[in-house]
Amino acid sequence: MMGGPLFLRAIITLLSLGVVVTNLWIGTKYTRSSIPIAVNPGNTVVHIDRQQVPLTQNRRNRCLRDGGTYLERMLNSPYARYYHQPTSNSNSLLNEHDSLYRISWMSPFVLEEHRLLFFTVPKVACTVFKQLFRRMSGYSNWKKHNNDLPHKQQFNGLKLLRDYPLDVANEMLTNDTWTRAIFVRDPRERLLSAYLDKGVKTNLINKWCCKDTQDCGARSAASFEGFLSLVPACLNNHWEAQAHRMEHKFWFTINFVGHIETAAVDTHRLLSIIADDSDDCD
Repeated sequence: MMGGPLFLRAIITLLSLGVVVTNLWIGTKYTRSSIPIAVNPGNTVVHIDRQQVPLTQNRRNRCLRDGGTYLERMLNSPYARYYHQPTSNSNSLLNEHDSLYRISWMSPFVLEEHRLLFFTVPKVACTVFKQLFRRMSGYSNWKKHNNDLPHKQQFNGLKLLRDYPLDVANEMLTNDTWTRAIFVRDPRERLLSAYLDKGVKTNLINKWCCKDTQDCGARSAASFEGFLSLVPACLNNHWEAQAHRMEHKFWFTINFVGHIETAAVDTHRLLSIIADDSDDCD
């Protein structure tokens, strides 16, 4: 359980910075719709704030327009180096050079039996969801948590989208019978979590943020303000904006968005959906 003077000082700092921190890490004021709304040309509804909303042509056009603004923001992110821009000779949504197919930690988990693609986000209950998926896959040691489990794929036994042939992976990303889910978190809470879990570890911050000089970890560990002074110039997926989780074109395949603030309810809803889908496929 979190507590102690360090946690209290960080909370006070976070509250005093308020929306400034929010703007820094999400690129806009956080609302339920800060993450691009899931839009698919074949969909008749979108999920907004956990409610199904009819997808009219005007709403689709507005989503696509807003998506263009988001794309412009995204391409200015340091994480743009991971993104692959589609070429004119490619007709598939997913290409071999895309981050979802090329980079392990960016590739979503696949539960074939339940027709589920799950896009994890660092500091958004990654460990818990990986343990859940290992449990659903029948592993008796699903609770185990160490340097190897549940995070390292060579040990956890979980499948990633990149493990499948490109044509099969594209089918999973575009077929309406698949659930493509992501959970997001209030960016201020996520940033605080990153600090308390990673920012107070001097050796880790030295390795990530000042490998040559080895002189910034102590400043980060000393205070939340010290951590905040480092991270804008220190690229790391534990505090990079959630909206930069993947290329813009893939956000429109998402058809389930859960929130950590209502994790129990949203996770139950997700499990109910994929259970129903599995029954339909029997």
